[in-house]
Amino acid sequence: MEGLVTSASLAAWLAEPTSRVAVSGASGWIGSAIVDRLLAALPSLAAPKLRLFGSAHRTIDIRGRSAPVEPLSQAAELGSGDWLVLHAAIIGTDRVEGGDPAKVRIVNDALLTRALALAERADVRRFVHGESGAVHR
Repeated sequence: MEGLVTSASLAAWLAEPTSRVAVSGASGWIGSAIVDRLLAALPSLAAPKLRLFGSAHRTIDIRGRSAPVEPLSQAAELGSGDWLVLHAAIIGTDRVEGGDPAKVRIVNDALLTRALALAERADVRRFVHGESGAVHR
């Protein structure tokens, strides 16, 4: 199964001194699941190898650990290292007044633009954009 990324291969990559990972939407349900899997693969993963972004400053608790979340809208440069950027900052119709799909698309496009701008200012090896599909309902 060549090319298959497993938790073990991700952990091995993250164990490299220059490897880093950033997660946008880290406090949402998709983003927090991603952070949970990252910490399952490498329990010692922490800043500066891990940066979490969301809509506001906050702290999230995952796997018995507290991790700071930075506002994506005010994100400082990622810094040096080989970055994997996992973009999960996506809203659904429940987060926009009236549930207007056109407004949802505008907000999601702005979030993607912010994540791409963050990635442009760093040495990003991979940029992964994922969503559940539920945001289109």
